[in-house]
Amino acid sequence: MFNGFKKKEKKTKIYFNVAAKRSWIEENFHGISKIKHPILRRQSFITDEGIDFGDGVIYSMELTRRIAANLNINMRQVIVGFSGNLSSAAVVQRNGTDYFIEIDNFFMEDKRQIAACLSHEISHVFLKDNNLEIYNGIDNERYTDLMTIYLGMGIFLLNGLTPCTKSEVVGNEERISKKNIKPYLTNDELGYALALYAQIKSIKNEEIMKLLFGEGRDCFRDGVVSYMHRKGQLLKDKDFESAVVLCPFCFQRLRIKLDKGCQDVVCGNCRGIAQYNTDCYVELENQR
Repeated sequence: MFNGFKKKEKKTKIYFNVAAKRSWIEENFHGISKIKHPILRRQSFITDEGIDFGDGVIYSMELTRRIAANLNINMRQVIVGFSGNLSSAAVVQRNGTDYFIEIDNFFMEDKRQIAACLSHEISHVFLKDNNLEIYNGIDNERYTDLMTIYLGMGIFLLNGLTPCTKSEVVGNEERISKKNIKPYLTNDELGYALALYAQIKSIKNEEIMKLLFGEGRDCFRDGVVSYMHRKGQLLKDKDFESAVVLCPFCFQRLRIKLDKGCQDVVCGNCRGIAQYNTDCYVELENQR
């Protein structure tokens, strides 16, 4: 019987961490981590180990063959060449089922620049072949840079940051010119994205550092520092009954109960495990 009074229900106080708002990199990194594609589940890098560099054309063909094999792309569909009339470091064009990649002639004698160009352009091919393109214009290029890293080719991309240098004698004067690829992600974003990739794939930072050179190494080192700072933001001390946070590995949103002592929290997306002291909401240890 209704007596004119409504029973007041107890409401659980929820804390939504302000730091749990994803950046563009984190939002798309999280989206990629949820794509159910076997290639994206691999936990290794693609390298050019064993490919000799004596000729830029031959090197580009051999590296294209290796990348295509790792990404399950038909090598016969990808044709690589060099051109002196490009407005960017490299371009890819599609004609039916075939893809034509052209690289700036300036880079013909620099394998790091060639590898950086190929990794980005072949990532375009992977996205198109698997209907995974979600952006247009500049955002599509930024997303392709991010996908290049997630496909295990971040080493190529970051090593391409170190400029290619050429010298020529004009009359009695020696002229030195420099040029390098210009990724669509900033250096800070590239380093941070590679640091995220290392975390979610359980790759030690030391292993990555051994494969990087010059500006690429500095970029990754800064990215690791940024990741550690970001992780600290996600794990601040708070005094609430529960909290909505981001997984420090793939940035899936998670809700955790507080005041439960030390608890292992398993991410439902990437299966990463973070151990929390839920009494004070401080991370104790991360493990995969």
